[in-house]
Amino acid sequence: MVGFFMISVVMATFNGEKYLSQQLDSLFYQSFIPAEIIVVDDCSTDGTWDILCEYATKYHQIKLYHNNINLGVVKTFERGLSLCSRDYIALADQDDVWLPNKLEILIATLGNNWLIHSDAYVVDEQLNIINESYSSIKPYHDGSLEMYYFRNDVTGCTALLKRELLKIALPFPDDTIMHDYYLALYARAYNKLIYTNHKLVKYRQHINNVIGSGAMPSYELMLSTFNKQIRFLNSLSKQPEFYCKQMEIPKSYFLSIISCKLPKLSTILFVYKKLGGAATVSMIFYTAINKRFAKFYFSLTHR
Repeated sequence: MVGFFMISVVMATFNGEKYLSQQLDSLFYQSFIPAEIIVVDDCSTDGTWDILCEYATKYHQIKLYHNNINLGVVKTFERGLSLCSRDYIALADQDDVWLPNKLEILIATLGNNWLIHSDAYVVDEQLNIINESYSSIKPYHDGSLEMYYFRNDVTGCTALLKRELLKIALPFPDDTIMHDYYLALYARAYNKLIYTNHKLVKYRQHINNVIGSGAMPSYELMLSTFNKQIRFLNSLSKQPEFYCKQMEIPKSYFLSIISCKLPKLSTILFVYKKLGGAATVSMIFYTAINKRFAKFYFSLTHR
């Protein structure tokens, strides 16, 4: 039986004073209260650090660290993960709320796997439910490693992982897009990744969210994201756990849209098989003519 004494929570903070107290309170409302809560602040300029210090004087489980320079969310989480000492590690954002049985259910369900993630309620700033299931509004994902090369399916605030995963995954490559994505890829490469449809987090949507705020995307942002994805895949391909050949079609897909050039037939067929007809049609529209038309098409389909 896994007890609370085996659980670490890792949180990265940056200018999170508005919702931080609610997130911290929910950690101590858990049926399994974690043994340690590692919080790394990334040079906040608001009242975040004062709130953290106040909680640290009240709860001995909280251990505070402060970056000397702003490192960004990925490297801040990496530092937090390197500092935790327990066998099970949960990732926490600064603005969500955990349901009281989150850790207990994840640990009971994890089994021999390295990473488990769950569904979540999507809520607004006042914690009113916007959508009953975050999984129902995420882009399609079949759980295969090939699909993970296209996109992530793991939301960090819903995840729990074992120390075995950290032993092989740390340190993060410099081109890592998001910490949860990188950890999910490693767990999936070893067939040690599972999902539970329990809704264990109130996943808050607001204008300052790093991911998931629902802000209107732009064509330029899409191209920038695809460029980052290619750099990330190139970094991954240097590691023996990942298959370079499986990355070629995702990279071809991203490059074709960036350059407005039709990809090979094998890429078109793969996208149709994995992502469906709508994604295939979009890819053809983005690549068949020129960037001016592609940008116009993007504006029509993202209103």
